[in-house]
Amino acid sequence: MPNYYFHVTDGQKYPDMQGMFLVDLHAAKKEAVQFTGDMLIQAPDDFCSGKEWSVKVVDEEKNLVFEVVVNAQSYATDTPVAH
Repeated sequence: MPNYYFHVTDGQKYPDMQGMFLVDLHAAKKEAVQFTGDMLIQAPDDFCSGKEWSVKVVDEEKNLVFEVVVNAQSYATDTPVAH
């Protein structure tokens, strides 16, 4: 099984030094999306600063194979939403 690394960036870089052995790229994509979802659930306010946050999936040869990017912004509750 190939080893995939999940590098997180939120203004600072957090490299994954250990990685995770997964069956294939599809499994690595699923892991990245689930990880991102878990992070959003655990700390939603951390993602609402307008600052970009990402998880980059890198294979054993250090090739970027998939990326999840989150950029959320909170607005005042009395701000009208443009349609």
